[in-house]
Amino acid sequence: MVGLWRGWAKSLAESEGGVPGEYYFAGGGVRIDFTPNTAGPGNVGLGDVQQGNFVNGEWVVARQIAGDDDAQGEILILRPYTILRVTLYRFP
Repeated sequence: MVGLWRGWAKSLAESEGGVPGEYYFAGGGVRIDFTPNTAGPGNVGLGDVQQGNFVNGEWVVARQIAGDDDAQGEILILRPYTILRVTLYRFP
């Protein structure tokens, strides 16, 4: 399925005014689970997940994604034609 995914993910560095662990995903038709690749706790969870859009360069929330839609913070599901803003956290 990964070959069929047409989208992008971007992490904004603190120097660009972003928040560490905050990502934007756009596209659709994909499920994403996260695995850490640096030292620290061995699990990654979804913190805040919002569906929205950019208006005049500012993020505007259209919908707050709850646990029923993200497998209780374990799997990100990107539905067609959506943009999600996601924060991640690590835990043991």
